This record gives sequence, structure tokens and C-alpha cells, in this order.
Amino acid sequence: MINSEITERYRKRVDELLNKLKVGQVNRAKIDGCFLGTLTIIQSLYGENSLQVKVLFEAKETSNAYHHILEKLNSLGGSINGTLINIREELDADLIRSISTEAAGLVIGDLVALAKEELKAGYSSVAAVLASAALEDALKRKAEELGGNVENKTLSSVINLLKSESFFKGAQGPIVSSFIKLRNAAMHADWDKIQDSDVSSLIGFLEPFLLKHFS
Repeated sequence: MINSEITERYRKRVDELLNKLKVGQVNRAKIDGCFLGTLTIIQSLYGENSLQVKVLFEAKETSNAYHHILEKLNSLGGSINGTLINIREELDADLIRSISTEAAGLVIGDLVALAKEELKAGYSSVAAVLASAALEDALKRKAEELGGNVENKTLSSVINLLKSESFFKGAQGPIVSSFIKLRNAAMHADWDKIQDSDVSSLIGFLEPFLLKHFS
């Protein structure tokens, strides 16, 4: 699930916006500020192209249909309030993690499936690039869930961060670390260093890993 500390930050921000909507007079500055604050939360939790973002902008368009400024603001304010309450409830029910993680799992899973096809067709270099990208993306997402900062971090650093959080069990740590050499070869176009067996091992690791952590 999303790191509890991060979840609390989201809850705190949602509550701040809800209280802002309740207190004082309705005015454009307040509603515009709450709209942008809610949009930032939605994009962070659900993604920039999510249904939630679309619905929020549709609510803004609907409010523009009113001719009186106060009616416009009350309409949009009500929609924002409802959106924030829904986010709060989904955070409390631990549903956010499920939504965002499953969406990411579909994308990463497509990379792994394509890597498998390319390897079978004899294109081990292409398969190595795809599988390595899938591994790096998956591990960075897990590190972020645990509250880690992965921006501009190497795969080795991300793996060490996950190890420090006891994310890997048993032999998983050494196995994941063994893929660093393959990843580096793939990303630096050192094709002669890529072996079919290594790519197959990486794909074999990723398939159950995605099932466990992204579904």
C-alpha cells in the first residue's frame, strides 16, 4: 500500500482544502485555489490522464453554464467538495494504491510480454532493453511507495534503498542485484554482453513479481 506517512500527507492536504471550502465567504480566489489544489492531488494519485481529472474539468465546464458568478462558484465548489470527500474515503479504504498500482502493472506487464515475444523471435537485445526498462520502472515505483526519492537514482541505488527497507525476501535481493549488469549492458548498447539466458532469467523474475506487487 502507499507508505503511511505519504498517505497522511495526502489526508492532511485534503482536509485543508475541505476546511477552506467550508470557512468564510465563497469567492473566485478561494474556489480557483481549491480547484488547483484538488487537481494536483488527483494527478498525483490517479495520473494526469485519469478519469478523475476528466470529471473535475467537466465539473468546471458545467459551472461555466451558470450566468451568475455566485452560482458558478457554488456549483464548482460543490463539485470540488465532493471530489475531495471521495479521495478522503478512498485513502481511508486503501483503494488508491490498488487503482494506481494496477494501472502501472498493466503498462509494465505489456513491456514484459513484448520482451518475451522479442526473445522468442531471436531479438535478445530488444528483449533485454524492454525487460530492463520494466524492471527499473517496477522497482522505482515500489521505492516511491516506501517513501524513497528515486529521481536521478541509478538502478543499483534503488535496489539498495529497497534492501534497506527489507522489501526483498530471502534470495530476492541477490537475484535482483544480478540483473544490474544486464540492465547496464542493454542501456549502453553493449549487445555482445547480452545472453539469452540472462534475459530469460530477468523475464522469469518479473512475471511473478508483477503478479505479486502490481495486481
